[in-house]
Amino acid sequence: MLKETYSQEAVTVSGGSATGSGGSAEYTVGQIVYKTYVDTKGSVAEGMQQPFEISVVTSVEEGNTSNIQCKSFPNPTSDFINIVIDNQLTDGLNYQLFDMNGKLLESNVISSNETKIEMKSYVSSTYFIKINNVNNKEIKNFKVIKK
Repeated sequence: MLKETYSQEAVTVSGGSATGSGGSAEYTVGQIVYKTYVDTKGSVAEGMQQPFEISVVTSVEEGNTSNIQCKSFPNPTSDFINIVIDNQLTDGLNYQLFDMNGKLLESNVISSNETKIEMKSYVSSTYFIKINNVNNKEIKNFKVIKK
């Protein structure tokens, strides 16, 4: 039995990749025709580069953190974010700052009940701050929006 396979083909003027601090994009210049086929089982678009996103949802094992109170403010922010820890000694605590892709941008020890994280040098986006205990177990996770 003969099986046929097809791939995308286009006559273009130019194309390539562009990368910057806000992300990356693939582009094609001069592509004049494309068509999308839709069926009950799905759809396919030929002739154009299609974006895709893979999301992974993970769970965090609940620990005995009922006496720990963490706050972050201001949110959204433009310059800095404050992390305030109530009802807990800060010995062994640290924070990690991640971008939307999960890339670790900053990590530091929390040495007092109020910690200030500078956000001026980061681009406008959504970030995540994770507070860990001495055993590197997550005790709190904040979603921070940088204006």
